[in-house]
Amino acid sequence: DEDAEQLLSYVRKGGKLLLTRAHLTVTTDMDAVRDGKLEFTENVMNFANGLPIFAQSTVNGMPVAVCINAKKPDRVLALTDDGQPLACTYRVGRGEVILFNTKAYPADPAIRALYESELIALAEAANAAEPAWVTCGDDVEFAVYEQKDGTRHVYLLAVDWYRDPAPLRRATLRLGTSCYAVELPFGVMLKCVTDGKAAVWAESEEGEVLALDDNTATVQGTGTVTFRAAKDGCVTEQTVDFSKMPVQTLEI
Repeated sequence: DEDAEQLLSYVRKGGKLLLTRAHLTVTTDMDAVRDGKLEFTENVMNFANGLPIFAQSTVNGMPVAVCINAKKPDRVLALTDDGQPLACTYRVGRGEVILFNTKAYPADPAIRALYESELIALAEAANAAEPAWVTCGDDVEFAVYEQKDGTRHVYLLAVDWYRDPAPLRRATLRLGTSCYAVELPFGVMLKCVTDGKAAVWAESEEGEVLALDDNTATVQGTGTVTFRAAKDGCVTEQTVDFSKMPVQTLEI
C-alpha cells in the first residue's frame, strides 16, 4: 500500500508511469509468479472497481488475461481481439499512468511489441524535452551531468572495442533545435560543456572546458589542443597553445 501511494504521488506531481497490472501484484513466491498465479490487494493504484477480476482474451490470437472490471480510463490506446481495453491511460494530477490492463508481464508475447512501442515513445518524448542531448549508434555511449551553475557536462566515449579502432566514431549533439556532429577517436573520452545554447569541447584529453559563459569559454590544458565551439548552427575551431598559460579564455 505504501509503495502504491508513493507511485501515485510521483504521478500527481507530473510523472509518467508505464506498467502492467502484474507490477502491482503482492505475490512473492517465484513459482507462483512464473505460473501467473498473481494476487492483488485494493490500493490507490488498482484502477479497478474492487479487486481486479481477470478473464482470458487474446491479442493477435495470442492468449492474455485482462481485467474485466477496470475503471473507465481517460483514453484507450489498444484493444484485445474481442474489444476489451488492453492499454489505457489514467490522468492523475499533473501526470499520467499508462496501464496495460493485464496480469501479463511486458515480455509476454501478446503485449511485448506494444509495450516496447509505448516505452520507446516515452523515452523519446523525455529526451526531446531536454535542452541538450545526444543521439548515437551502438559504437558510442554518453552521460549527461547537470551542474550547479546551470550548465551540463556531456561525456562521450567510443565503446565498440570489438571493431577497428582507427575510424572516428560519430555522435550528434542537440542544443535546442540545432544539431551538431561530434567526432571522437577510440580510446578518448570527450567532455563537452553546454548551457543549452552553445557548447565547447576539446578534441583530446589534453584539454578541458572549465566554464562556459554567454560568449566565452574558460579552458585549460597542456601542449597544443584544438577546441570546437558549437553555436547558432555552426561549429568553429580554435587551437590553443598552453605552453605559457595553462588556463585561457576563448571567444565563442
